[in-house]
Amino acid sequence: MSSKRSSDTHSPEFLPILLLTMFVLIVFLGYAVIHGISYDTRGTESTPEPSASESSDLPTESSGETTAEDTSRESVSGTTQKETSTEGKSTEEKSTAESTKKDEATKATTTKSGKTTSATSKTSKETTTKKPKETAKETTSKKGTALDADTLFKNSLFIGDSRTEGLRLFSGIKSGTFYSNTGLTVDQVSSVKFVTDGKTKKTVIQALQGKKFDKILIALGMNELGWPSAKVYSDKYQEMIKQIRKYQPDTPIYIQSIIQVTKSKSDSHAYMTRETVNKFNAALKKLADNKTIFYINVNPKLIDKNGYLKADYSSDGVHLVYAKYAIWLQELVDYFNK
Repeated sequence: MSSKRSSDTHSPEFLPILLLTMFVLIVFLGYAVIHGISYDTRGTESTPEPSASESSDLPTESSGETTAEDTSRESVSGTTQKETSTEGKSTEEKSTAESTKKDEATKATTTKSGKTTSATSKTSKETTTKKPKETAKETTSKKGTALDADTLFKNSLFIGDSRTEGLRLFSGIKSGTFYSNTGLTVDQVSSVKFVTDGKTKKTVIQALQGKKFDKILIALGMNELGWPSAKVYSDKYQEMIKQIRKYQPDTPIYIQSIIQVTKSKSDSHAYMTRETVNKFNAALKKLADNKTIFYINVNPKLIDKNGYLKADYSSDGVHLVYAKYAIWLQELVDYFNK
């Protein structure tokens, strides 16, 4: 009986059922294995995810169902994207805000800087206007003197003694021609050869030949103060002018006054005195016809209230110290600018 039951178990009736069961099991396991491998593959970094365009072209699963895991992933992904978007927006807004703040700070700094610059400019302007006003005026005056003199005396001739030499050397004048010599007197203008003309030494009168000056300024008389009288001096002066006229017939001649001496010099010297200078100047003034011959009094800014050369303007009582020659030049500039 047991033998019969064993043979029934292995009968052909059960074989199809067994095979079907094995087939279903294999299919189920295969399905599980395939889906398990696909899930693991999607989760690895080695396999690149499809781009947006590629994803749209991929076919959907035939079942059309979405698993809870997929839904959860999409939800998480969506949340992440939203958070990322929000964070990006927040970062962008923060960056914009910071940029705005920086711009405003820059603008404020610029405005403040502008105001500071303006204030500095104003202060600088006030400093330039107020503090150095006197200095600037003096500087302009000095520069102006040199510039004006160079224009006024561009084609002028200066005839004189050592004082005129000082004018040439220390006043700042850069134009004009100077026939000046230490110890020169009115009668030596036609006799002493000191003017260099090429390789030749000539007298003032000889050097005038062949030249044309716009004006001639003469300053002679200090060395003549010991002459017998102002009249002798005046006569010699007139004779000199006539000789000049031979070669400069139309050139205006300007007779400059003899510059005064200091009080100490006047009190201690036999003939270099304030009174003698005044007499000689009075005689010179009479020589001017105010047509072609003119008289220029250069003393006003050089003398004190008593009519003496200011003590600090000279070291020897006769010649000006270097810094004061500019005052003499200014007197001449003022005269021609009237």
